[in-house]
Amino acid sequence: MIVRAPRISEPTDTTSTAEIEMLTALRSFADRWPPVPRWRYSSAVGLLLDVGQLYTPQSWPDSALGDPGNCHVESVSWAIARDWAYVEGVAWHEGVPLDHA
Repeated sequence: MIVRAPRISEPTDTTSTAEIEMLTALRSFADRWPPVPRWRYSSAVGLLLDVGQLYTPQSWPDSALGDPGNCHVESVSWAIARDWAYVEGVAWHEGVPLDHA
């Protein structure tokens, strides 16, 4: 079960230190991308920072673990097979933001 949290642009007093560090790093990353004419966002990170949400990590059954690097393809397959919502975002691993699905 995924627990939804407030939008990223609306951190609360329960936003963790790790989440604040991640958001600060993502904002710094997004600020380095130059504006693109006629585009609302110049990067996926800009989109996430504007309309994304923080989620509380949940345990994942070992039987459902996939191959590293294939999270997008495998997530689409699982979402279709189980009628789940497919989402993309950023995983924070040892201080490094990684594209993740």
